[in-house]
Amino acid sequence: MKKVKFAVIDTWPWGVKNAESEVINRMKVAAENIGAELICITKEGFVVDDDFQKTEEKVDASTLDFVLSMHYEDIKMQDAFHYHVLWNPPRITLQYTQYHLYAKNIASHDDFLIYDDGGMGDHLKTILSDHPRDLSGSSSLTASFSETAIIEPEILENPTLFYCGMNWERFIGGEARYKGLFALLDKQKDVNLYGPEHAWDGYKRYRGSIPFDGTSLIREIHKCGVVLALSSDYHYLAGAATNRIYEACAGGAVTISDTNRFIMKNFGDSVLYIDFDKKHPDKMFAQICAHLNWIKRHPAEALEKAKKAQKILLENFSLEKQLSRIIANHERRKKQVEKALYAQNSAAKTLAVLFLDVNAVTGNEIEILTRELNNIEIQRTSNITLVICCDERVKNDVNKYIAGAGCNAVIRSFDFFDDFSNKILSRGEAFSQIASEIPHEYIMLLDGSEIMFSDHVTRLMRVFENDPSADIAYSADFLDAIDGMRYPLLRQPIYKSDLYACYYPNFYPHTAGMFLIKSDIEHLLSSEMRRYLENCLPNALLNLAVFKNCSKMKYSGVMTVGKLQ
Repeated sequence: MKKVKFAVIDTWPWGVKNAESEVINRMKVAAENIGAELICITKEGFVVDDDFQKTEEKVDASTLDFVLSMHYEDIKMQDAFHYHVLWNPPRITLQYTQYHLYAKNIASHDDFLIYDDGGMGDHLKTILSDHPRDLSGSSSLTASFSETAIIEPEILENPTLFYCGMNWERFIGGEARYKGLFALLDKQKDVNLYGPEHAWDGYKRYRGSIPFDGTSLIREIHKCGVVLALSSDYHYLAGAATNRIYEACAGGAVTISDTNRFIMKNFGDSVLYIDFDKKHPDKMFAQICAHLNWIKRHPAEALEKAKKAQKILLENFSLEKQLSRIIANHERRKKQVEKALYAQNSAAKTLAVLFLDVNAVTGNEIEILTRELNNIEIQRTSNITLVICCDERVKNDVNKYIAGAGCNAVIRSFDFFDDFSNKILSRGEAFSQIASEIPHEYIMLLDGSEIMFSDHVTRLMRVFENDPSADIAYSADFLDAIDGMRYPLLRQPIYKSDLYACYYPNFYPHTAGMFLIKSDIEHLLSSEMRRYLENCLPNALLNLAVFKNCSKMKYSGVMTVGKLQ
């Protein structure tokens, strides 16, 4: 059986140790325990080392079974199946002015790992309203622990309440959301507070920060024996759990939690509960103290609660169990995505045209040929004919590179130049002959700079299936820069004014291959006009379609093609 290999994106690959990096380390251990391989990468595909520093090595996306994205700043930039882990409650992203970009980032992924009690899933459906998916039967993932990291519960000789957090509002200069409660807890001897020093400045029960090393946190929890799990407003509203519940279970501790829906539903009476009543911190404090006193007076019963909670973690939420379920469900989820997003009519024919109207095949032309042959070869729809349109003088040289190609590639040669290397035939005229010879429903005019994802053409074809009135379908695109980084270019529908860039084709920021055009509108290019069309051929057709024919352009909403710098 083939070993499963998947990647996890590190959003900040600068050697920063944070909660995300700790979760990645936990997943690495769990992946190894189930016989899978996990590698950490940047969204551009650079491998990230064990110190969470970006290296210069790039992963071959074709070797990955899937990619996991854990943050709303991540966007799909690799030609691999991407899962977005839905961990952030809606109001976290909604509070930012960049929300529209974060929503696009989330929607760029193929599928989603959903664990909450409804709030985050409903928000996701809103984001995907223009490109709906079947989310029933989705896999899930929580920021839990590997089974080998678990510490078994023990009788508590000196129970101490453990709380660890960013105290985020105070950390950024505001007022802590649980200010009154923390002030009361700070007066107790059996309370330990952990987190960034700045966030807990002035607290007598502050015991320092805990390294993000995958083990120190749960060891400290095990020593204390009791964990306070408090939800933020955003988590409570969405029915999303704080990671403290998994940390408490992994450390073998008793959990005191507010009445978070997800925790109550999944952990039941293995957890002790307090009211989510921030307006009355004294009442919350009294309930916490009552639970602590109960734990001290009933050590055997408290131990049973800790054991029961840990058993729930091991049976339902261990990272080994969760990753195994994701892997087992992966092929079914892929089929669901294909049904929702890919073209269902396999008979429709696409004509892709690449112009190599040069006097000689040099290294640059070889690179272009290799790249475009690969682009078409990997497409998930096979009914594509790639026509390499070249000068008669270089036909034999071009033929060497298409021999044995894994796609339907043909050569159409013309006398583009006279004996003195003067151009005597335009691209427009050559295209006219090609289009009349080869049957097709769609055309794609290539400029040689394309980097296509394998689902690029089928997703554009699906646009026409969803909206037969459209004449032009197009995707978002990115710039594949010289330094290997990838930068989004188009992330929204094209303004009509953008099409005027046909007058300055060398400055047009997008790639020609992002457009799929119905053959029905090819006639808009008159024979007189085709005689003078060169690099601006695709842009001229787009302008005629939109401004003269009032053709409808339809945006796919996803980024499936890039432009090589």
